[in-house]
Amino acid sequence: MSITINDEEMSWNQGMTVRQMLDAMPGQLHMVVVRVNGKMVSRHDWDTATVPDGAKVEVVDIIAGG
Repeated sequence: MSITINDEEMSWNQGMTVRQMLDAMPGQLHMVVVRVNGKMVSRHDWDTATVPDGAKVEVVDIIAGG
């Protein structure tokens, strides 16, 4: 069982939350936007929103510049 994050496959666990998924990703993710199967997941919901098996996830860094 797996999910796809930004076109890369990642192992998946039953009941995995968005927060757990982000914690399992390499690197530091401070300011990101997360979409699961095309639906935006609010940062407020990361601890409760689950990622279903086979989900397509997009994690996008928010970068400020000028």
